[in-house]
Amino acid sequence: TLPSLLQSLLSSLINSTVRQITKLHSESDAKKWIENAADGMVQACSDLSAGEEGDADHDDDDGWLPLACAAERMIDFQYGDEEHCADVIALKLSFAMLALDRCLADDDTSDRENQLKQATTRLNELVIKDDSNDTTKRMLQIAMQGLTHAEISLRYIDTNSDAIMRDHPLLLAAVMLSGECAFAGLHVSKQIEMCNLQLEADEKVALVELMSIIETTCNNIKKKCTSVIAYPHLRRVKEYITRLGKTI
Repeated sequence: TLPSLLQSLLSSLINSTVRQITKLHSESDAKKWIENAADGMVQACSDLSAGEEGDADHDDDDGWLPLACAAERMIDFQYGDEEHCADVIALKLSFAMLALDRCLADDDTSDRENQLKQATTRLNELVIKDDSNDTTKRMLQIAMQGLTHAEISLRYIDTNSDAIMRDHPLLLAAVMLSGECAFAGLHVSKQIEMCNLQLEADEKVALVELMSIIETTCNNIKKKCTSVIAYPHLRRVKEYITRLGKTI
């Protein structure tokens, strides 16, 4: 199909670009390119206008849904070169995380950013081990980063649901972006298992705990999505969060 062809082409372009930058410069420069590319994608998909009257996004005055849909449809993990799949996932995850930060950035009273910083510190302490090989370390870091971002953001949405649910397009976009972070982390976790990469006991426990919290939080948010017949965006939130909860 055309979508799968486009995703396969995008995956190949990402892998080729990262390969060339690493070869001509360094791995650190390749990681910077991934971060800059993700930021450019967020900028390109931000502040777009709402759809026409009668369209599904006609009430999306702040243009949150194009940003979320771009992140969701950027790449499907089943396409692409397995050898360089981590670079593709890293770019999609960076895109989703930056987009999610933009969606939830307006609330100055939130301690979400502090929670993310604390989680990053814990992540570094957990992942950076002298006895871990580079492949395992990077895969685990991507998995933990995606799941942590999803867990903290979904709990924020759940805790502040009264305020966020007033803006249905924002709610749907934030849930979708949180879900894409979780799906990226889950995908890499499965790859770690399939490749028989060795994890420490505390690393395995951390992954399971994150998935358990995400599943519980999805159920909490789903219960708050009432009047789904009258509000199509709430129905989409409930459908997405149900799929995420079952998958995780």
